[in-house]
Amino acid sequence: MSRMLAVLVLLLPLLMFACGPSLGDDDDSSASDDDDSVAGDDDDSTPADDDDDDSTPADDDDSTSAALVEIVSVYPESGATEVFVGTSIVVDFSGPTQATPSLSGPGDVAVPFATSWVSTTRMVVTPAESLDYSTTYDASVTWTDGTDDMEFTTSDVGSVPVNQDLTGTTYAWNIGSGNVISPEGDELLLGAAGDFVLLTGVTAQSANNLGLIGGLADTSGAVLAQDLCIPTAELSEAEGFVGDDDDSAGDDDDSAGDDDDSAGDDDDSAAGDLPPGNWNDPAFVAGPANLLQRVPNPLTGAAMELTLYDATFGGTFVASSAGSPPGSIAGGSFSAYVDLRDAAMGFSCVQIAQFAAGIDCIACAHDPAAQECVQLWVIDVTAELVPGVTMVPRSQETIDADSANCP
Repeated sequence: MSRMLAVLVLLLPLLMFACGPSLGDDDDSSASDDDDSVAGDDDDSTPADDDDDDSTPADDDDSTSAALVEIVSVYPESGATEVFVGTSIVVDFSGPTQATPSLSGPGDVAVPFATSWVSTTRMVVTPAESLDYSTTYDASVTWTDGTDDMEFTTSDVGSVPVNQDLTGTTYAWNIGSGNVISPEGDELLLGAAGDFVLLTGVTAQSANNLGLIGGLADTSGAVLAQDLCIPTAELSEAEGFVGDDDDSAGDDDDSAGDDDDSAGDDDDSAAGDLPPGNWNDPAFVAGPANLLQRVPNPLTGAAMELTLYDATFGGTFVASSAGSPPGSIAGGSFSAYVDLRDAAMGFSCVQIAQFAAGIDCIACAHDPAAQECVQLWVIDVTAELVPGVTMVPRSQETIDADSANCP
């Protein structure tokens, strides 16, 4: 997250100067290109290109015909194996377009999904349910200028329950290690490896629930530890997940195949549905909750606090040897919102978005009238067991009274 602030600082000169007049050029940003009045010459700095083919002198004809929009990347890649069953499909286009995706499994059986656009050029396809283990899927996309298809095969990660009490274990999430869906093209907003590490600790466990708390890691020592000077957040109150029904008699909180015939039931056939609660061994979900973190201000060097609003986690514990706690969490997902006003840079989100590709300013959940937030959404994150560390809840009152650890 410190990298996020550094990127924003680097944008400030662009904010001040990028809107000024160009220096002697026509349609590009080069100050040393050919801007004379000779018709038919090449007026930008790209050699051997096909511009300036009309009779207008000193123009740049690269923009006279719109280029076809193409797919520039797809995640997972075509032919990928060992894909996590909870993944999303991300398609990047070379320009704004309209597109219709499809997804099917064995026997050409359609897989239901939701489609979202995190920017004008990035489409995300999220299956309504977890995919099947060790299964090949076909995906296709039809857009204004073409059609493309690909296939991928899921792994068996998550198919083996851990069958043990995880109370007291702590896992470190290196958020920057995952595949960044949002903001598009600005992975540095999440920091480089090691810059942005969150901890989750298991405080209790029952058949359908994990008690979870989240906090910031202290990375200053030789080994990871809990930052005792940042409040922890309760993560166990997960809500809004497909297949659960725990609020009233006779209803069913999803839209698939329900008949509402008895209290608290779920009448669809989705094997991957979580039961009421947030834990279906070995998969879990957590949040939403607000998480605080402390980072240095890139302008002054002084410590400042940022809030990750409505942070949610999810993932699958990877079973290890009998009697040992799982060594990792695979297929993790993380999402939250950052209010760019918290960075106190003096520029609005809209101003920053003009010069930082892929930043989409949205309404803040804590302040719906303000279009000042950016969504952070990362999938396929890994979390590693932190041996010997058991997280403890820390409130601001506890921190204020702990002058020994938090002077």
